[in-house]
Amino acid sequence: MSMNVKVCAFCNKMFKYKGNALCGDCLKRIDDDYTVVRDYLYDHPSASIQELSKETDVDEKVILHLIRNHRLEFAQGTDTGVYCSSCGKSITQGTMCDKCKNKMSDMLRSALPPEMRGQGNGASSERNKGRMHTSDRHDER
Repeated sequence: MSMNVKVCAFCNKMFKYKGNALCGDCLKRIDDDYTVVRDYLYDHPSASIQELSKETDVDEKVILHLIRNHRLEFAQGTDTGVYCSSCGKSITQGTMCDKCKNKMSDMLRSALPPEMRGQGNGASSERNKGRMHTSDRHDER
């Protein structure tokens, strides 16, 4: 039986892979740091990444990870120092701006055979009705 081993994207420690690019220790630390950063952002919604890091003692790398993975979103107009990976526009969460996400989605949809286009847009898809999706769970929090 082979053991699937990966190197943690944060600490570079080897760990037994269970579906996440981070080891268990880093996942726990990031979850703990998330709570601290989130609570600070509630009281200081226009805080920058640098201010967040300084005031919460959370590494900027962790804050960027939370932003890129849609766990944190900054207020519109806040200079986050995070930019769309496609066009370079300043963004408040994720890896791409809405315009580039829509463009990418349209390109991918157009690559599908005509009979598959339009299926898979979540709740409106007959095939997916009644199923819970990750984005649904996120919106309920």
